[in-house]
Amino acid sequence: MQSQVFHSGHQAQPSEIIRAALRDAAIAPTIYDALDVTGDALRRVLELVSEGGHVKA
Repeated sequence: MQSQVFHSGHQAQPSEIIRAALRDAAIAPTIYDALDVTGDALRRVLELVSEGGHVKA
């Protein structure tokens, strides 16, 4: 269950990723799905930071 908010080629900001993850986790059918959504968001934020991309909180 991954948010479809972001278009290919769009460099998402951490705040956008977090906002989408919180929204998706809140409506997830199970706690496990909510944890998957938040874990995926953390991974994507880490990738942004690791790539040295411009990070705006």
